[in-house]
Amino acid sequence: NFVPVPDYVDAFLRKVKPQDKPLVEVLAAHLRTVSGVVIESEQWRQDSLDDWYQMNFVLEDEHGVAIAMARSLEQLQRDFKQQISQGLEKAADQSASRKGITEWDFELPEEVALQHGDISIKAWPALRDCGDSVALEVMDNPLQAEKVSRQGQLRLALIRGRQQVRYLHKHLLRGKDLALSAAKIGERQQVIDALISASFQQAIFSAQAVSSAQAVSSAQAVSSALAASALAASATQAAGQRIVRDQQQFDQAYEFGIGQVVGLAQDYTGAIESLLPRLHDLQKQLRSLGLPAIYAAEDIRNQLDWLFASATLKNVTGEIISQYPRYIRAIQVRLDKLTTQHSKDRDYITAINALLAPCRAALVDDQPLSSELETALLDYCWYVEEYRVSLFAQQLKTRVPVSLKRLEKSWTTLDEQLRRFRVQAG
Repeated sequence: NFVPVPDYVDAFLRKVKPQDKPLVEVLAAHLRTVSGVVIESEQWRQDSLDDWYQMNFVLEDEHGVAIAMARSLEQLQRDFKQQISQGLEKAADQSASRKGITEWDFELPEEVALQHGDISIKAWPALRDCGDSVALEVMDNPLQAEKVSRQGQLRLALIRGRQQVRYLHKHLLRGKDLALSAAKIGERQQVIDALISASFQQAIFSAQAVSSAQAVSSAQAVSSALAASALAASATQAAGQRIVRDQQQFDQAYEFGIGQVVGLAQDYTGAIESLLPRLHDLQKQLRSLGLPAIYAAEDIRNQLDWLFASATLKNVTGEIISQYPRYIRAIQVRLDKLTTQHSKDRDYITAINALLAPCRAALVDDQPLSSELETALLDYCWYVEEYRVSLFAQQLKTRVPVSLKRLEKSWTTLDEQLRRFRVQAG
């Protein structure tokens, strides 16, 4: 189909511009356009190419002596990750590495250049959560440093807000241990810790909270009208978690948001507490289901496990948690209909699992994600929860318009973003 090969190569190079997509994908699209021949991705068999077609990477020490070489950069990084980390630790001085920090009295630059022998090493400072304190360290991956720092700055806020934390631990879900056990959504301490973290995160470190705190600070010297304008503008900022970089930013965000923490935590907990009787009833219904419905019982338990998992609750917002009663009601409606639509229910489960599996795999992948991309993936998971409602309890309506076609289109976009992100991160 493509002879003489050099002519097709020359035509491709003249027409196609560089872009953030795999070469074989762009080449296949071009050949399909000019010839109508479809080449599937698995037909390229890139693993059969001779090594000399691939890029060669050489790792050198601080004296310029070659330590290793490989055709795969990822493999080289994996093989020598420990040595790279040790080199960073040796190069990091006291300004870039500290332990036992309990208050913000430092700067957290986005990146630093560390000298190791004759080599200048680029590194990314991170603020690691150590439980009762945090530690400053440097990392070899900027996105990993960002992910670690989000947890570290939250820990510092929890330490500073220990008075609010103690109050909430004492009063939230007080006397509800048996009800929590019957509902099977986790121990009281586990649930409370997650909801307190969510309230601190949302009040102090959400993108809108950080932007609003900075807007208020910068507006102190101007009129209230200008301040209101700045706040309105900040409300349009993208969702996600912002990293603060110095003491002033931390103090501004903390002072702006700490007054909202207790109220948010009480609201979140109240929403969960109101569901405990219904969750108890659901658990009894699930135990009574017969063998033909065992697949549905497993799917519902998996859904409940995700909704009430610590990782999920730590990231909830008021908007999301206000939807929980409808999600639980939709499960009840589903169970009421189950005896008359086993086959349809099974088909729905298959469709939902196909939508969720790649997204959740991306969220638990070892490759760290940017805050924006992680937020987009979580949003997609919540849209799938809305899709569940549309399938199993259409009469309850959905928070946003949702359909299989919309979700598949959304995932195509997200999958493309993930692929480009991995290419750039790799």
